[in-house]
Amino acid sequence: MAGRRAGPGGRLPGGYRAWLGGTGLALIGTQVLAFASAWVAAGRGGLLAGLVLTATNLPRVLLVLVGGSVADRVGPGRVLVGTGVAMVVVTGALAVGASRVGDPAVLLLAAGFAIGVVDAFHLPASGTVPRLLVPPAALVPAMSARQVVGQVAVFAGPPVGGVVVVAAGLTGAALVGAAASAVLLLVVVAVRLPATPPAPTTDGRHPRWAALDGVRLVARDAVLRPALLLTATVAAFLLPVSGLLLPLLARERSWSARSAGLVVGAVAAGLAVVAVLLTLRGTRWRFGPAAGVGLLLAAGGVAGLAAAPPAVGAPPCSPSPPWPRCATRPCAGPTWGCATLAECCPPPT
Repeated sequence: MAGRRAGPGGRLPGGYRAWLGGTGLALIGTQVLAFASAWVAAGRGGLLAGLVLTATNLPRVLLVLVGGSVADRVGPGRVLVGTGVAMVVVTGALAVGASRVGDPAVLLLAAGFAIGVVDAFHLPASGTVPRLLVPPAALVPAMSARQVVGQVAVFAGPPVGGVVVVAAGLTGAALVGAAASAVLLLVVVAVRLPATPPAPTTDGRHPRWAALDGVRLVARDAVLRPALLLTATVAAFLLPVSGLLLPLLARERSWSARSAGLVVGAVAAGLAVVAVLLTLRGTRWRFGPAAGVGLLLAAGGVAGLAAAPPAVGAPPCSPSPPWPRCATRPCAGPTWGCATLAECCPPPT
């Protein structure tokens, strides 16, 4: 394993800095692909966009505890190598499929599901890397650096994704994701993370039963239980804004992919600002008032997005009959059955 000694002047170890750079690049690639998938799916309508988002996130939620238990048993190094190989294969297959057959719904759903399963095993193993590569005295700056890198990647990924979608479509976005995942895989192999767990388990239970220990702990703890419920409730309403509602809104308002990517990136920039403030100032605010103010700001932002105007030059549409037609389908519903308002509107006279 790479040395855990801090560098001169308290710098983080070289192995950790290399892993942090590879992780940041892989996160950007993931965000590029996520935006491209959401944009393409939104062009087919809200139902497919919602299904693609669900296909990606549901296995993450259901399998993440199992993934953490597996990492504890077989070692984070082996898990990260395995998930790295799997992600390269999945994104490479998506690129080949998209280049040959376009972007059918089944391809988007299958790729989203596969990526969600891989992430469920990758994320817990990735979370253990700082304590494996960094000495205890440097863990706080190491975790702060990881937080900043993650937020920067989430901010930069969607705008880059918008540019990639315009230039190369879903195929290009999948190739970006595959290349970024390959770089992270090479870094993980180079820094030589532990291939086996530091201490063997003694209870002999199946991973799925061991994974439930965390759920039992949260259910019994008087502090963790309401905090987790609040977090889950807020996430259920706010997380779909970037991954689902913004691409649909952009399609409806005839925004370009670049513009939609910038807006999604702006949402991530707000998260990054809060993360940096918490890193610099610590948790000095009272939880209740801080959470209330944050929710009010988020509500105002969502309301502002709902009131955002269509793109300049987009032809106006009238919701009154007779409905115009879009390709071979009658136009009806919020976007009259079309991918964008512009496709459904009659040409300006």
